[in-house]
Amino acid sequence: MRHRPQTCPHPSPAYDEIRVFYPRGLTNLIFKGGHDQIAYKYRPFKMTKAADCESREKVVMLVRPSMLPDLRVLDKCGDALSGATLIYSMWEGYLEDDKIEAVARFCQRQGYYCSPPPHQRPR
Repeated sequence: MRHRPQTCPHPSPAYDEIRVFYPRGLTNLIFKGGHDQIAYKYRPFKMTKAADCESREKVVMLVRPSMLPDLRVLDKCGDALSGATLIYSMWEGYLEDDKIEAVARFCQRQGYYCSPPPHQRPR
């Protein structure tokens, strides 16, 4: 068993199974805002289609409506996220948002685990 520091798990050599995915919009904001060092700091832990498609059942991704275009692009590499768990905000106020509904329906159509399923959410 390898030694792990007494810190919260984060993308680092000590927690090499933790990967980072930057949606296109966030990446653009990071670079336009002059915060390149943030993107470069986690570059060694970048989630890649080829490597992570092999272990997709271990993927847990926090998603938001603005990431839907990125999810669609990832989905075009076949069953890239098949078996993955996608988590989106469950705050009651968001449940009435059509954008959250679109993410939930996308997950459902693609067979991704998304909780709770759209048909079980209170409206």
